[in-house]
Amino acid sequence: MAFEEGPQTLSLKVYIDKEKNRVVMAEADGDFVDILLSFLTMPMGTIVRLLNKQPQPVTIGSLTTLYKWVEQELEEQFLQTEACKSMLLHPRNPNEKVCSKLKLNIDDKEPTKYYICADWNCSRGICNGGSGRFYSTFKTVRCSCGKMMDKETCMEKLDHEAAGSVGDGGVFVCGTTKFMVTDDLQVKSISPATIVTLLYKVGIKDERSLQETTLNIGSEEILNLLKRSLFSKTPLTDVFLRKQGFTSEALNFEIADAVQSKSSGITSFTFPEYMCMKLMMSSPG
Repeated sequence: MAFEEGPQTLSLKVYIDKEKNRVVMAEADGDFVDILLSFLTMPMGTIVRLLNKQPQPVTIGSLTTLYKWVEQELEEQFLQTEACKSMLLHPRNPNEKVCSKLKLNIDDKEPTKYYICADWNCSRGICNGGSGRFYSTFKTVRCSCGKMMDKETCMEKLDHEAAGSVGDGGVFVCGTTKFMVTDDLQVKSISPATIVTLLYKVGIKDERSLQETTLNIGSEEILNLLKRSLFSKTPLTDVFLRKQGFTSEALNFEIADAVQSKSSGITSFTFPEYMCMKLMMSSPG
């Protein structure tokens, strides 16, 4: 019988303040920190898609509504090209090759494929005035000659350049370094000084009062961590300690220089150097 490898997991050591029911810090290696840093490379469309696929979908403000409109209602006749819809719903991560080396990669998007014109002359760059081959990451794009770029090719040079930008033993950070990750995802090199400073900051006088626990975390926990990091100031506690359902905090913002016309009920917002936008508003009563 062939051995089937189980889901990939990571080991994470967390220190819990039992009195206040919170995670004070996690002791992590480069693999976990690499995953946290990969959140910064994700296009917003990817984040919306991943969180919307969870058993309990998360609404990220109006971005989720916008995504669903593009997915379900936006017709291709209103788009510049057929590929635009795929670009919007499945945006490319420019660091895709780098992130493919993560121990836990939560982006389930298919690897990028490259397409060239089916015309052999175009494929060799002859029709482009000798300027080289044109390629696309979408199969529904037309070449400058008018033909579809639907011939799949291997871009070994591009793949090698992307993968070669990362050193051995890690993705973004050195894989052998130990880090301290606080509850609000501050990351620092772990040392007695940084630990003492943190404990003093959170009001813990004796580190022996902390409970040390080692956790095995997988893709589900990483997705939850991504979700919590968008709305919470205590994502480690929320994911690894508290078991309540997800509730997003209201996003408060202020918009200055809003001028409302009392007669028309229209409010104009002026964004310097960009555009003027008018909103229809209903008055109470």
